[in-house]
Amino acid sequence: MAKPTTTKIPGALLDELTAASIDDPKWLAENYSALVRRYPDQFVAVFNKKVVGSHRDISELMRLVDRRLPRVSKLVSTEYLTSKKATVIL
Repeated sequence: MAKPTTTKIPGALLDELTAASIDDPKWLAENYSALVRRYPDQFVAVFNKKVVGSHRDISELMRLVDRRLPRVSKLVSTEYLTSKKATVIL
């Protein structure tokens, strides 16, 4: 049975990846209005405070992100952008 492989990530890169995974959801929330105007009714993927892909289908978006950013594709933040108001019943 083969041993699982591990990849060592240099400290600076690990810090950047960690910061991106923490900061990107906040950046998405802060920039939601501008993003929804540019990407209405689409999913967006954000990494390091940059939109790295958008698509109406989340599966297609993730395939696109996997091709563009294979080493960090699992770390991107995704969000569905819509200007439609949600109805909440309490």
